[in-house]
Amino acid sequence: DLRVDVRGKGGHTYSLTFTRSLNAIYAYLDARGATDGSAPLFVSHDPRHDGNRMSRVIAWRVVQRAAKALGMPSITPQDFRHWYAVKLIEEGHSLDEVQQHMGHRSIETTKVYYGDLVQSEEDTDATEEKTGETDQTQENAE
Repeated sequence: DLRVDVRGKGGHTYSLTFTRSLNAIYAYLDARGATDGSAPLFVSHDPRHDGNRMSRVIAWRVVQRAAKALGMPSITPQDFRHWYAVKLIEEGHSLDEVQQHMGHRSIETTKVYYGDLVQSEEDTDATEEKTGETDQTQENAE
C-alpha cells in the first residue's frame, strides 16, 4: 500500500491509502524520476511552477477543466467527498467506517450527512419480522 498525507480543511492532516491504483502511481512517479519517496505525488506542470507541489487552487482548476471537457457542471471537492461516502455506504460499510474515511471528529456529523442512507439494524430486524425474510432468504430467492 502507498500512504499519502494530505493537508485538508482547517489544516488537519489526513492519510490516504492507495491500493488498487498503486502500480499506476509508481509508474507516474518513475516517469517523473521521483522514486526517492520524498517527492510530492501531485505536482504542477505549469512552466512557472513546474515540479513544485500542486496547490489546492491548481488542483481545483485541473478538476474544473476535466469536468468541462466531460460536459459536466462545475464540481467541487465536496462533491468528490460525498460521492466517496455514498460509495462506501453502498458497499456496506458502517457509519463508523465512513466517519473514519471522511475524517469527521464526531459520528453525529456523519449521521447528519449520511445517516438517512444507512438502514439501521433495528430497521432491518423489524423488516425481517414483518416479512419473514432474512438476507439469506433473499439471496436464496435470487
